[in-house]
Amino acid sequence: MIKVENLFGEGAAQSEQYLIIDKTDLRITADENNRAESLFAAIILKSSKQYEGVLTDENNNPITDPEGNKITYDNKGLFTQTQLTYYDRYLPTGIIRDVFEFLELVPDD
Repeated sequence: MIKVENLFGEGAAQSEQYLIIDKTDLRITADENNRAESLFAAIILKSSKQYEGVLTDENNNPITDPEGNKITYDNKGLFTQTQLTYYDRYLPTGIIRDVFEFLELVPDD
């Protein structure tokens, strides 16, 4: 089970009613007027790191094998009910837009 702070950073917490995420852990400029779609995209981008990525050291440098290849991980198989896939990044009007595909996997009954 992934703890909320493992997914969203040390500033994250939850109670029975609330999920609290420190905006600085989402790598966005924290502002009281952040737009909802920006926050949602930042949350999706942050959580996607739990599914797949490159292993890094404490200085955020990629860890490589003896041949110099980056060591990657893919945890998508551990999440049998959902699948989140990074699809594309584009700049329609100078704004960076990250696009994800979210699939809900329904098991056969």
